[in-house]
Amino acid sequence: MANRETLKRISVRLSKNIVNYIKDLKEYKNFSDAVRGMLNFYRETNEVPSNMERIILDIPKKDFEGLETLVKEGYEMDIPSSIRNAIKEYLPKE
Repeated sequence: MANRETLKRISVRLSKNIVNYIKDLKEYKNFSDAVRGMLNFYRETNEVPSNMERIILDIPKKDFEGLETLVKEGYEMDIPSSIRNAIKEYLPKE
């Protein structure tokens, strides 16, 4: 975490629905960590090199588990690589 000189405190008004949603998230220790995690995710998905385009992909759990199996068995390095490889094979060659 950054030192105190690099941190800024802000106030944000959120609807009760959003507050309850954030409180119900189990992967974070507390509310502040959840908000920081969401902001980091937003930043990571929007900061993309100019020669790339980032997408968010929702796939069925069964298909995701199939990708995990490919990684575990050593056919792919990781899930993002396996998805990129599948897309490259599907797209027509120029």
